[in-house]
Amino acid sequence: MENSRDDRTPPDGENTTPSLDAAKLLSEFYEEEHLRGRRPDSLTNLKRSAPRFLRWLCTEGIEPSEVTARTALAYQAALLESKKADGAAYSSRTLRFHVDAAAAFCSFLKRRGILFANPFKEIRRVRTEKKIPRGLLNETKLDALLDRFARFDEADGIRERILTYRAHVAAELLYATGMRMGEAVLLRPDDLDLDRGLVRIREGKGGRPRDAYLSSFAVQVLRLFLELRPLLMTEQYRFHPDRLFGMARLGFNDFLNRRLNRESAALGFGRFTSHAFRHCVGYHLLRAGCGMRNIQEILGHEAIGSTEIYTQVDKEDLKAVLDKFHPRKWRKGDETEGA
Repeated sequence: MENSRDDRTPPDGENTTPSLDAAKLLSEFYEEEHLRGRRPDSLTNLKRSAPRFLRWLCTEGIEPSEVTARTALAYQAALLESKKADGAAYSSRTLRFHVDAAAAFCSFLKRRGILFANPFKEIRRVRTEKKIPRGLLNETKLDALLDRFARFDEADGIRERILTYRAHVAAELLYATGMRMGEAVLLRPDDLDLDRGLVRIREGKGGRPRDAYLSSFAVQVLRLFLELRPLLMTEQYRFHPDRLFGMARLGFNDFLNRRLNRESAALGFGRFTSHAFRHCVGYHLLRAGCGMRNIQEILGHEAIGSTEIYTQVDKEDLKAVLDKFHPRKWRKGDETEGA
């Protein structure tokens, strides 16, 4: 039977309920994070993980005001020892997610004067393994996928043509800029500076604003879309008329991913999601000879380490390099030499 538990919720301590005071603190914590500008999706994730820390403190008989660096280390160790229902270990990404939520809660306690300092800043946190997703499409395959959306006028019926066109514009924007899906869905028409080939991202990761850069092709695609946009803003999109694509994040993400997966499968490429565009930009730019610092700026990575994952190459790339550069490569005509 499929496990219904959220993979980001380690199982131990589930039957322990935080005290009323702790529950009140959590409620105030969420409210403060909301007022501090935390995005709705990030706040939802925080609500899934922060109670885990309170349950663990309750189990260990530790009051929130008594949390120390030793407590923080013990909590991280407990997370490392926890397992999924099938006995498998949690990924380092999942564990880091929970530790970061606990750290955010302790920052809140510090601001309230309940803690003198955030103990999670005194420990070395579990590192997140960074790697390129499997099955990342190369340049030729991604071109083929994008071309399918560019033929939106071949779709059956006016509604299907409009939806395919919308997916075509979104796909070209994501591949041109490498922006995150959460950044793209919040864009407004006046965030586009097509004369300069820029997109102003008001709230990137960590709440930081930044500029994204458009290719010349993407500029033309978006220029036409802005001209047609008033005709495309049907009743379906009336709830977010100020947004470029007129949709909520989850609705936009589901809409685009369904179409990406459908067309990718039709081409025999397997699963492909909207976030893969971001990885494709970094991967393809590096393969084309673009400098690491330039890629870092284009993708808006705060640390160069996040960009360095694109130095990974798959086995097919290594085989091609070997065939091209090895001194004992097969030479045309060798089979008839000396005949």
